[in-house]
Amino acid sequence: MTEPPFVPRDYVFRKQQYYQNIRKHTYLKGPYDKITSVVIPITLAVTALSMIGFQLQKKMTEPPFVPRDYVFRKQQYYQNIRKHTYLKGPYDKITSVVIPITLAVTALSMIGRGIYNMSHGIGKKE
Repeated sequence: MTEPPFVPRDYVFRKQQYYQNIRKHTYLKGPYDKITSVVIPITLAVTALSMIGFQLQKKMTEPPFVPRDYVFRKQQYYQNIRKHTYLKGPYDKITSVVIPITLAVTALSMIGRGIYNMSHGIGKKE
């Protein structure tokens, strides 16, 4: 073995004395701890505040709501339809009728095929 299996005692003792003699807070003892505990949080806070300001400026340039005539047309469209509420859109018939029926038919056909195969001994291992 070229390396000792553990750190020599004098090295540990020197490090221990170094940290015990420092009169700083425990979170500011290492050479890079000032960066991690002071500079980075301040940078994150400044970035967050600048992003909030940017978002507020961006929102102010857009119109605050949808035009009334568009809302009025949509409202009349949905109030004049005499169908169920779940069948109002053009593709709602597909999503609320055709897909569930297809799933039910598929499930029943698979169950029937399994019963047929079991009753005739198809796929049975010997």
